[in-house]
Amino acid sequence: QCGARYETECQAWLTAHPCGGVVCSGFIDRMDWAYQAATLIASAAGDYFMYREEFADGRGKDRHIQTGATMFGVAHLAYLGLFSRHGARPTRRRLLPRFAVMNEVAALLILNQPRLLPVLGTYGAALSVMAATAADPCLSSGTRGDPTRRLATGGILFMLSDAILMNRRYL
Repeated sequence: QCGARYETECQAWLTAHPCGGVVCSGFIDRMDWAYQAATLIASAAGDYFMYREEFADGRGKDRHIQTGATMFGVAHLAYLGLFSRHGARPTRRRLLPRFAVMNEVAALLILNQPRLLPVLGTYGAALSVMAATAADPCLSSGTRGDPTRRLATGGILFMLSDAILMNRRYL
């Protein structure tokens, strides 16, 4: 069952804390907060190194992009942990199109900077799995106002953004 345990816990918490409806939007426990904090910290570090990459030259540029991708990879793994806790799983049907997008980026790397492929290829795989997992309908109640309906869109937009950045760099 997709997150059934969390729904039960959230209802129990709301019964004990009637004013907690705003706080308990989907029930976030300590472990969820830890995963979310990890994504924020790792993403901020990733942004920092990507910013540094813009102003670096040669090997420094490569080092910063690899470090930034590693930090964002950590963030994607934390997202995976969070989504998995709520019952989401990637499926072949959701994975294949996402891997196809990242394979185009991998082809650019092979042709232009193959030494970056081990780190950036691993990052692309983590991003693809995270985006496929975020698209699991299990994460959304399906109601019109449910913000979790945007998770699938966010995963795809993250992938497209990265693909555009790499295409801009090499094409």
